[in-house]
Amino acid sequence: MNPLVVTEFAEIHKGQLGDKSFEKLGCLADALSTLRDEENRPPLVWTRRCGKTFIKTQQYVGVLALHGGQQIEILPKIARVSEKAEVRNIFLNMLRCLKDFPHRKLPEAKQQAVRMPIFEVFIAAFIDAVEALVRQGLKSDYVRVEKNSFFFKGRLMVSQHLRYNAAHGERFYVAYDEYLPDRPENRLIKTTIRRLQGLTGLAANARRLRSLTDVFDEVSESLHPERDFAAVSRDRGMVHYRPVLAWCKLFLRGKSLSSTSGRCEAVSLLFPMHELFEAYVACKIRERVGSRLTVSVQDAAYHLFGADGDFALRPDIVLYNGEGKPVLILDTKWKLLSDKAHNGISQADMYQMYAYSRRYAHETGADTPPPVMLLYPWVPEPEHLRRYVYRESADSGAMVMVHQMDLRTPGKSVAVIEKLADGARCGDVRGEIGALLRQASSEGMC
Repeated sequence: MNPLVVTEFAEIHKGQLGDKSFEKLGCLADALSTLRDEENRPPLVWTRRCGKTFIKTQQYVGVLALHGGQQIEILPKIARVSEKAEVRNIFLNMLRCLKDFPHRKLPEAKQQAVRMPIFEVFIAAFIDAVEALVRQGLKSDYVRVEKNSFFFKGRLMVSQHLRYNAAHGERFYVAYDEYLPDRPENRLIKTTIRRLQGLTGLAANARRLRSLTDVFDEVSESLHPERDFAAVSRDRGMVHYRPVLAWCKLFLRGKSLSSTSGRCEAVSLLFPMHELFEAYVACKIRERVGSRLTVSVQDAAYHLFGADGDFALRPDIVLYNGEGKPVLILDTKWKLLSDKAHNGISQADMYQMYAYSRRYAHETGADTPPPVMLLYPWVPEPEHLRRYVYRESADSGAMVMVHQMDLRTPGKSVAVIEKLADGARCGDVRGEIGALLRQASSEGMC
């Protein structure tokens, strides 16, 4: 069954899924209503237009897997990228930069995205990790067993023996320890395998999951996954379990995952797009300048009112030089610039950037406030962007830059950021900054 592929802010109607699947999706939308992004929007909302009911996606991307094999892919909306395979490649590369995402076991995007849906890529990566674990051998542990047996083994449980075997002299109610693989880590893996069996729509994945079920035949399913996660062993002998358990966390729970079962019969793997964009930008900047500059994400060094410790300042990314002084402050915004007033830049965002610049300058004793930047995804109409630099009248005043990143070629945009940071370290960033940003945007791929 081919997945339904949509983008952010798409409307899904009953005709695209059928009655049963649309009902399950509606149930999932209600179950996910408590999740909110930075603008207080849930992942899915009900809408009504022209007498028809729709479920509209918001700024979350990922996969919704409904029981029975129906899958819905929600991909980022990227300017001038319409090919599904290319968008999947970009999305999977962005996921590799997310903290706590088991990216090392994610197949190469360029090889996998064209061949299978994203959810099946995730499942295949999980299966690869489990099969590698099985080849190394499953860990066993002593499990206490109590049973009414025909053979005496271990210790006789006297009270139970008298209660159940008064008329059965041939039996013994005994307790003993048996060396079995039925331990928390293996229970979580088996539970994940069972859950994915009902969700995969790819025959190859279904076949591999069935074969793994036989391997875990002596392992029971986890009745309380959270308890089992808490009981996972962290000793050195369990290091090879970590990649698999990272996938189990993703499928069974996790910060970026909303897992719903029961009457909804669905699992969702959804990621807020603003967090994904921020993580991706930070990752690319760190790859480029990490050897020379310190890249701090969600920097919490200062407060707006430093003496009282009130109103924490949390810029998305701050670049510090070797002396510990900020040379560039960035906030990422997953929204498109437009031809509206101020190019669609929020006044609140601009106030926020000004506060960052002034407060960081005051706390570090700098004569000139560090430059700050609002970073947006690239749009193909650079003429809309009338201003690239906003500055106070004085040469030593605050300066806010506006830049764009083309997700097809992020390296070009990061090179501009590197040049600006290096210029700030040398004190000559204010000269040709506007021309540099304008040239980067007009090239079409920043």
